[in-house]
Amino acid sequence: MSEASEHNQAADSNTSLEVNSNAPLNISLYELFQDAFSQRLTPLRATKVTLVEISHALEELVIADRLPTMVFTGFQESSYWRKELDRYLEMAGIAHSVTIFAGGMPPEAPGTNYIHVKLSYQDTLRQEWFLLILTKQFSTLLCGRDRLEPVEDEAHRAFDTLWTFEPDLIRDLVTLLARVVQYYRPERYQQLMQGLEDFPPCQPEARYVTLLTSRVVNYLERQYQTQREYQTTRTLAGAAAGRVEDTALLPLFSQTYLLLLLGAISYHRLEDLATRLITDLQSFKAAYLLIDLSKAASIEPEAAARLVRLLRELHLCGITAALTGITPALASTFVAQNLDSSPGLTTYTNLEEASTSVLKKLGILKA
Repeated sequence: MSEASEHNQAADSNTSLEVNSNAPLNISLYELFQDAFSQRLTPLRATKVTLVEISHALEELVIADRLPTMVFTGFQESSYWRKELDRYLEMAGIAHSVTIFAGGMPPEAPGTNYIHVKLSYQDTLRQEWFLLILTKQFSTLLCGRDRLEPVEDEAHRAFDTLWTFEPDLIRDLVTLLARVVQYYRPERYQQLMQGLEDFPPCQPEARYVTLLTSRVVNYLERQYQTQREYQTTRTLAGAAAGRVEDTALLPLFSQTYLLLLLGAISYHRLEDLATRLITDLQSFKAAYLLIDLSKAASIEPEAAARLVRLLRELHLCGITAALTGITPALASTFVAQNLDSSPGLTTYTNLEEASTSVLKKLGILKA
């Protein structure tokens, strides 16, 4: 029996649900996701705008290469999905099926490969934002649960967020979504299950992980630059004195964080950063840190030595750290201080190379 057939039988055996389109189905994709990751991943806190940006990066991989796919997406409210209608119409021309979960009446969309699931008002999934994509080149799930905190700007709404490429976990989670389809749209259930036979979750191909990592890192850098420009505008006096915040610690993916160092790097700046950085990373349960120097203008000789010492301190705390994006000018400083062969010093040419290495160590990408 094929893996897909076993998967379908397992799904059928777990989906004896009474059909009632008015009653809520209290199934949480996020809680199942979190339970599976409870011992090895702390949820990230992401804003709605970040979730949208990452979702777009994933969707663009499908659209750009016209990858046959199955898409499952939850927008909380149908009004949010209307803003994405053109993008999803484009994907519909490629996809086996696009299944949309949302409250309220969904907008009209042509084609039989759209499956609209109108969630009950009290359904748990209405508090969750998710995108699950199955292709023959990669499978992934991005899922966030609304923290329901008051915000002035909708774009800043906060979500506890998890993201995975692990096929076994995705297989369990897509089975859960199939149950929801059977409950609300039983007439479309068999069509969906037949499609899952052709799109079993798979390990990602390296090319797509590289493309996605590049797009996410570019977004994080744009986000950080926007924030920094705003801070600089507000604190011109501080900028003149070199006091503008020019360091950003950003979540990259599972257990992995990115530290961006911009401008001139001094010894005192790194000394101030070190203790706070290690404390933060330990509270986040981080396993890997990538320190990007590609936008650093210069580094003091004493600062270069302090940076190498920071890498060793992180190692003793159970965090593997590496430097990326070292420019020729920075390399000259490291070599002049005889730091280029220091124990614990790991370097990569750029963030894409570093990210690919970490993904292999995490088992998300095959070596």
